[in-house]
Amino acid sequence: MTKTKRKACYFLTANHKYHDIIFMRSGEYSSSCSLHIKLSFTFVVDLVTSQPIECYPMQKFINQFRNNWNVLFIYRIVVALMLFSICRLYFFLYNYDLFPQVYTTDFFRMALGGLRFDIVAVFYINLLFILLCTIPFRFRYKQGYQKTLKVIYLITNGIALLLNCIDIVYFRFTLRRITFSVFREFKNETEGFKLLQHFLATYWYMIIFFIAGIYFLYKLYGKNIERPINKWRPSLYYSAGILLMILFVGLFIAGVRGGFKHSTRPITLSNSGDYAKNPLDVNIVLNTPFTILKTIEITELERVNYFKSQAPLDKVYTPVRTPNTTAAFQAKNVVILILESNGKEYYGFYNKKEENGTYKGYTPFMDSLISKSLTFKYSYASGLKS
Repeated sequence: MTKTKRKACYFLTANHKYHDIIFMRSGEYSSSCSLHIKLSFTFVVDLVTSQPIECYPMQKFINQFRNNWNVLFIYRIVVALMLFSICRLYFFLYNYDLFPQVYTTDFFRMALGGLRFDIVAVFYINLLFILLCTIPFRFRYKQGYQKTLKVIYLITNGIALLLNCIDIVYFRFTLRRITFSVFREFKNETEGFKLLQHFLATYWYMIIFFIAGIYFLYKLYGKNIERPINKWRPSLYYSAGILLMILFVGLFIAGVRGGFKHSTRPITLSNSGDYAKNPLDVNIVLNTPFTILKTIEITELERVNYFKSQAPLDKVYTPVRTPNTTAAFQAKNVVILILESNGKEYYGFYNKKEENGTYKGYTPFMDSLISKSLTFKYSYASGLKS
């Protein structure tokens, strides 16, 4: 090895995995040295003064970044926000034909505005995680505590990911984001398991996307960090921790309200219109966890009975009208029949070719009316839900 004429000093490093200390004379090191010093070598110790001399400042900064609790906490919140943005992009691409007037520049403008709504949702969803990360107690560096934080992070953000995945598909049937009312609509559903089986079989690719999202969170979450050597007195340590906690609380309040202005009211679904040109486009700005959280407090209208029974009401008003006339009946009336949940396969009239022409169906009376009426093979519903 080629020797140098610099002051004799030692390269000192600690292998974080095995906690080994390595010394090496700088006079015995050069670029041609077969023993390569790892980038984790962050400082040099002078043999004369025994004082550390900084070496590789960029790597030292990176190491400090990776082992700083608060920086790592902010990074993990950003990772959750990144996943929300990925879901928004997939939502737009999957339902691209429903947004013919939205171009690439329009999408990125709405995606940028949607960050406000993503921050609200991520802060609310990760409320427990944020609380447990910001408390300044030293036991948070214990491995068991950090593993618990990781489980909470993956479960809560996994639920948010699941809601976004469901809405990517369900949006095509309702043309609006899922709200809390969907739980009331399906609470009396008796075939929920069959519907779930059908959903998983039909939209199997959403399962792959969901698993990929969970893996994304898991890999980018990062490793647990070791408790740093704290040179601060306990009073200074806890004082600084409390100040940081107050700062994070202020940021949390500003985030869930949608801004720092004192006059800013908490953002709601209607604020998404500020970033969309058409009413349908607000669904690109919004995210499903946000729409569910913001509609929890909306209560249904309660039924009010002003009459104790039907008889007193009929005396005031009744929709039944019986014609009182002796004139002959004239076939000039048009009667429109509207039926709910009647599939085409129930009618014999529409399935004359089935079972070699012997199919009878389950609606003989309706078949007799259809044969003497003006019928249409297709119809289009004006409403998005019944």
